[in-house]
Amino acid sequence: MTPEAVFKDLKAKKFHPVYIFHGEEPYYNDQLVQYIEENVLSVDEKEFNFTTLYGADVSPEDVIVAARRFPMLADVQVTIVKEAQAMKRPGPDVFQRLVPYLENPNKTTILVLFFRGTKIAKRAVSGGDDAEQEEKSAEGKSGGKKKKRSFYDAAKDHILVESVKLREDKIPEWAAQYFQKKGFRIQARAAILLAESLGNELEKVAGEAQKLMINHAPGYEFTEKDVELLVGVSKEYGLFELQKALSTRNVLKANRIAYFMGQQEKALPIQMVLSGLLGYFAKVLQYHWLKGNASHGDIASAMGVNPYFLRDYETAARNFNPAKVIKIIHHLRDYDMRSKGWGTPQTDQGELMKELVFKIVH
Repeated sequence: MTPEAVFKDLKAKKFHPVYIFHGEEPYYNDQLVQYIEENVLSVDEKEFNFTTLYGADVSPEDVIVAARRFPMLADVQVTIVKEAQAMKRPGPDVFQRLVPYLENPNKTTILVLFFRGTKIAKRAVSGGDDAEQEEKSAEGKSGGKKKKRSFYDAAKDHILVESVKLREDKIPEWAAQYFQKKGFRIQARAAILLAESLGNELEKVAGEAQKLMINHAPGYEFTEKDVELLVGVSKEYGLFELQKALSTRNVLKANRIAYFMGQQEKALPIQMVLSGLLGYFAKVLQYHWLKGNASHGDIASAMGVNPYFLRDYETAARNFNPAKVIKIIHHLRDYDMRSKGWGTPQTDQGELMKELVFKIVH
């Protein structure tokens, strides 16, 4: 079930006995849990009928005991288990021990199991090979007895929501839609800069977007300058511009940016720059293998980049053949090790950046 569909049911007061939220992207699931916390019960009903548990503090049996209780002076009680992935593990089949409850839940309890930032395994019998062997043995003794259901299979009988992490090339579009829903607009380049600066954590992107909106009235269109002021980056001296300068072998501009970065050791540590460059040149290498065998759109999709940026990779591929790109990737890994003190005495960030740019463009 999608987060949107669950929100629709919740707002219509259509509740279910069990909700299981999981997935690598916690943004939507956080909102769902918050909505249940704030809207299912009234303030008075919460006093006796609302329980929050944390996985690290409880066992499956503790959860079941809490969920089996009956409400007082209310139609339902709510039990929420946060960080469920950290549930105590005195035995190997920790989540499997919840299956009996999932197969026969208390109809007057709304149980929420929130696996924050974690995807539950489809074969969620967590006992591994031993558990599987035990099942096979039991099946052999019973002459074909049905296998015990996994936690994941039992969870599918209820409201099971997996929130999938968006690819980085999808973040600008998501950000634009987020601003639109709030009554604002954002220029395409500004949305791309926001994504480049913040990565693909939706909570972080939404949080920074909220900061942008505070001082503007609905209808305002945000620009690159607005984003630069917010996230504290200068487009002229940012990672994106360094990549562009290197891809075109603009030695003067690349050295100017490298010098600036060398003076920003705290705000812009070299390890972060190297990580960004490594990802960039890895995609340049990927472009080399894909070009000529797929359409423009298919290449962008396979690389996981916004089609708008594909021309930058095309330019870099023209200036750096595959052998050179592989050598650049080796340089980047070498300088990452050097920046951490491996193999050579400590060298300042400015000198390392200067050396690295020379080796890339020559």
